Amino acid sequence: MSRELAPLLLLLLSIHSALAMRICSFNVRSFGESKQEDKNAMDVIVKVIKRCDIILVMEIKDSNNRICPILMEKLNRNSRRGITYNYVISSRLGRNTYKE
Repeated sequence: MSRELAPLLLLLLSIHSALAMRICSFNVRSFGESKQEDKNAMDVIVKVIKRCDIILVMEIKDSNNRICPILMEKLNRNSRRGITYNYVISSRLGRNTYKE
């Protein structure tokens, strides 16, 4: 009997874990130096990101790759329960001189 219940129990546990994970996307709308320097804007961005387990952040306009490390520092500074945020960044996309 226990061998019959084991697959069901594994299925239920995996469904529960999947339901608990939050995967999000966030279009920050031209996230560049001006928003990075705006404390209120950064506070909102940090709050939104902290709600998610995995997040895709779009429209980061930073040719020198300085914004993401600053954002990670802000996220990790007040992190609860030993959570450490990290990031993966893609190559910049866009036509000609306008790239994000």
